[in-house]
Amino acid sequence: MIANGARLWRSGVTALIRRAVISGAALAGLTACGGQSFPEAICKRVNLTDNGQAVLGVEDMAYDAPSQTLYLSAYDRRTHSEGGIYRLAVESEGTDLTVTPIIENIRPHGISLTRYDQGLTLDFIDRTGDKEEMKPVIRTLSWHDETPNLFVESAAYTTAELCASNDLVRVERINPNDALIFVTQDHKACTLKAQKRENILSANQARVVTTRPIANTAETFSTGLAFANGITDSRDGRHIYVAETRAKQVTILSHDTGEVIGHVKLSGGPDNLTRESDDIYVAIIPSLIKFLGVQKNESKRIKSRFAIITPDNTATTYDVPASVISGATVAIKAGEYIWLGAGYDTAIARCQLPAPSESPS
Repeated sequence: MIANGARLWRSGVTALIRRAVISGAALAGLTACGGQSFPEAICKRVNLTDNGQAVLGVEDMAYDAPSQTLYLSAYDRRTHSEGGIYRLAVESEGTDLTVTPIIENIRPHGISLTRYDQGLTLDFIDRTGDKEEMKPVIRTLSWHDETPNLFVESAAYTTAELCASNDLVRVERINPNDALIFVTQDHKACTLKAQKRENILSANQARVVTTRPIANTAETFSTGLAFANGITDSRDGRHIYVAETRAKQVTILSHDTGEVIGHVKLSGGPDNLTRESDDIYVAIIPSLIKFLGVQKNESKRIKSRFAIITPDNTATTYDVPASVISGATVAIKAGEYIWLGAGYDTAIARCQLPAPSESPS
């Protein structure tokens, strides 16, 4: 979910210039950030399998605390091979874990999980429609705790206003059939050619739109964003947090008006956002230019970075070596650990924060 070249990641930092010609002008906005040093989280690399097959490209995650279950959105972006949404028990130990599929043979992107009395509801973006992934569909699945593989699809829809959907969050949680969903649109344009022009000439045209599962329509909520990527809400429902990847910041919007309340500057391009209690967890791409190489060449690796944003809008940042996980696109607090996923890696990471005495002064 980044932008530049052929649309800096409509994938939570994941399809960073997937197929565009990279020009000097396009790269002008992608500067590396150097000279910054952050403490390293204590992480282990964790391989995932489903029926003996490796699960690749975990680009986003959601957590259900009552069942202590992580839900993972994954597919292989380099080959456009279908993946799925999987569940993982967070108490699982070890570095080789088995996941259980909820739904497979899709290309999921961005997920939002909500618990109701009736069970759980999962909203996600499906990019299965065409090879270029330019016709995303918003899908909503619901199931009871005891039957997570017997879901009911309560909505599946797309409109022109949703053509550049990147991530989403459900914010009204009273009625599962009539919830308000905020969806980031990382571009204004809906065709690949127009998106290429937008990346170079007018990059700050990304939007956030609102939609409801029962209505096949979308309304603009906020505009003028620099590649709108990850999105989440505050626990009190007053604010919407949006990752502006190209601006290297998380922007805070009023839930009621869409007005900009403030910004949290970061040491790189933010991707997916998750929330645990009052804290926001954000995966950060330290160098957008280097990420281009990772996206194109599986032999290249870059370190991962994530930050925790507290209610006073202070960001504390941590690094993770590239050998553990390369270019993390999501960070989430689940159980005792912080888990990282990466749209272009073949594993995830399970992390703990260093003790204060372990952090560099």
